[in-house]
Amino acid sequence: MRQFQLLLCGICAGISYYLSFAPNTLFFVAPLLFFFMLLGVRLSKNWKEAFFVGWTSGLVTCLMGYPWITYVAKEFGNLPSPFPTLIYLGYSAFGEIHFAVFTGLLFWILQKSPLSSSLQKALLPAALCALIELISPRIFPDHIGHVFYETPLFNQVSDLFGVHGLTFLVVWTGASLFCVFSDLKLKRNFSKNVLLTPNTFLLILSLIALTAYSQWRLSAIQTIQKNAKRTLSVALIQANIGNVDKLSAENGLRSAIHKTISTYKDLSVEAAQKIQGLELIVWPETAYPDTLSTPLKKRPMEAIAKEIGIPFIIGSYDTDYLPGNRERDYNAIFYIDENGTFQHTYRKVLLLAFGEYFPFSDWFPELKDLVPEVSDFGRGEGPGVIDFKGLKISPLICYEAIFSTFVKDAMKLQPDLFLNATNDSWFGPLMEPDQHLALAKFRSIEYRRPLIRSTNTGITTLIDATGKQIATGKRNSPDIISGVLPIPEGIITLYAIWGDLPLLLISLFFSLFPLLSRLPKL
Repeated sequence: MRQFQLLLCGICAGISYYLSFAPNTLFFVAPLLFFFMLLGVRLSKNWKEAFFVGWTSGLVTCLMGYPWITYVAKEFGNLPSPFPTLIYLGYSAFGEIHFAVFTGLLFWILQKSPLSSSLQKALLPAALCALIELISPRIFPDHIGHVFYETPLFNQVSDLFGVHGLTFLVVWTGASLFCVFSDLKLKRNFSKNVLLTPNTFLLILSLIALTAYSQWRLSAIQTIQKNAKRTLSVALIQANIGNVDKLSAENGLRSAIHKTISTYKDLSVEAAQKIQGLELIVWPETAYPDTLSTPLKKRPMEAIAKEIGIPFIIGSYDTDYLPGNRERDYNAIFYIDENGTFQHTYRKVLLLAFGEYFPFSDWFPELKDLVPEVSDFGRGEGPGVIDFKGLKISPLICYEAIFSTFVKDAMKLQPDLFLNATNDSWFGPLMEPDQHLALAKFRSIEYRRPLIRSTNTGITTLIDATGKQIATGKRNSPDIISGVLPIPEGIITLYAIWGDLPLLLISLFFSLFPLLSRLPKL
């Protein structure tokens, strides 16, 4: 019976996270994730059972939230059956393994150092979870705090503590609910003393303060944007061509390339004709379906830019030609000025496992021969910046935008805005486009920089420095998304300066405090 209860706790926890995270918007359900986790820890007899509760939570979360992994492994990685399904199941088993580490470690700490006050009982899980989330390496770095992706009432505090600070808040709330539940069950009757505790008072006070800060900060940034001296009129071209390889298989490679370029060109011409004062046209990741590494290969794009007379930033491929007739391809972004001159090339640094490279193949080259269908892209040297008419644009390809630490390195180049070119069609039509966008928009809030997000099939959008989508295109349909982005100047956030260090130290202190307090005094 108890084993079933542990399983049920894990399942309920996983469902709670799924309901609160993109594409769902029930952020208020998120604390129940930790309510059920802590209930499972309470019911556990040893750390292995507690570990099982967390592992089950992660398994259910991934099975429900990430079925697109099968799609990307098949369509982008070109893996034959049954490898896509095996990768999906493998990721589901270990993708959220930090939940299991959290519950197992929490049980161990509580066994070593039982806690008496509700404040300690609530802050320990919050600190421990935030700490584990901070230090855990992830392929797809979804974090608990991302549940507030559509909630400016709370998410504006990200410029102080980042998304992990919101994680701390969610876990603290869930742990506080569990403390109230436990006290009610212990006392067997309702008493106001169960609610009127130092922990409840501090939590409510913190929620009020953070909400007040969010609303004040939101209003302040909106005022700065309204009075911004510099703006950027931009058009994002969404041709709704996601998989050129599939198109070439149906119509031939040359025909597919011609159709793709013609579609993007026609939409670009339409944008230039309709939008007065247009300064920049953006094509998404790998929109130009050929390498742009030689003068001959560049000519068609040079001609398009000259004809339209507006600068372009486009996604395409770059190639290094190596000795022995070998080639190394790169996923890249190119900036082409209004005269058709190629001014800047950025090569993607963070590659997608099983899509753009096979993990550990650098150490074990035999893996490339084992599954030759998987691409073998080269890595760029690091974050870059495009100098565009007095503005510094930080290019981010695909899921580089969802790694806050990578963007923090890009901030050292002092960009005025971010440009995220991505092809979410490789991940399928469901869930992933919403999840990708939910994670990416936090970069605008954390660093107070606008974000241009250009995609092949959606979700294409312009995001201002508050995380608001000021223009969003249709999904799975050709579209031109245009708008005027205000470029705020001189905003330096606390998160941009310190990153996750303050929260890391706070979480480390509260996680170790129960153990340190049990040490014998000298």
